[in-house]
Amino acid sequence: MGKLWCNEELAARAKAGNKEAFVLLWAQNRRHIYYLAVKYRSIIEQNAFVDLDDFMQCGYLALVEAVNAFDPEKGFALTSYINFKYKQQVYAMFLSLIHISEPTRP
Repeated sequence: MGKLWCNEELAARAKAGNKEAFVLLWAQNRRHIYYLAVKYRSIIEQNAFVDLDDFMQCGYLALVEAVNAFDPEKGFALTSYINFKYKQQVYAMFLSLIHISEPTRP
């Protein structure tokens, strides 16, 4: 795959089981996911210390979920799915941190 593929074509190939397409999809969207990681880290950092690597991991999981949920018939770009799934991942991480840090009451 020396040719550049658009996100939507790569998502369709990755959804069909092409692992190489998923690797290319990650490579093409890594900068966007890094941008989201920095953005949400600055928001969450006020309440809890979370490493940037954890936010990047959320991005990887969001990409997997976005590819699985992607439906080209709906007319939305894959990055819209990534943004939505990334928010879900970050909120789930933040809620788990709150749950862990809550003191237990007798």
